[in-house]
Amino acid sequence: MGVALVTDSTAYLPPQAAAQLGVHVVPVQVVLDGVSYDEVGGITTPELVAALRGGATATTSRPSAAQFEQLYRGLQETGATSIVSVHLSGGLSGTCESATIAAGRMDIPDRKSTRLNSSHTDISRMPSSA
Repeated sequence: MGVALVTDSTAYLPPQAAAQLGVHVVPVQVVLDGVSYDEVGGITTPELVAALRGGATATTSRPSAAQFEQLYRGLQETGATSIVSVHLSGGLSGTCESATIAAGRMDIPDRKSTRLNSSHTDISRMPSSA
């Protein structure tokens, strides 16, 4: 496998693109009246809109460090020698912190960690280099 690429659902990569590119997506949680759903595949936009129109309260929550750790270990077991994990800006969410905690729990020889803060919420909002 070599290098594995991980992001979270706030990158808003279409599922087909993520699959085609081999990007592993960890879902952010949508909490609707105290019930947690995966942002992708756990609740649909029409369901969320209907609930909000009905007076429900919605918030979001970062993926847990355990979710990242489980994915990282699985990637390592299937041959990943490196993992690049790119996430929502740390100033906007704790997702990057969860990923960092998970990486710290891993037994990785020659670990190198670099934090990149894009200050953006999703890939489509990144400035182009052209």
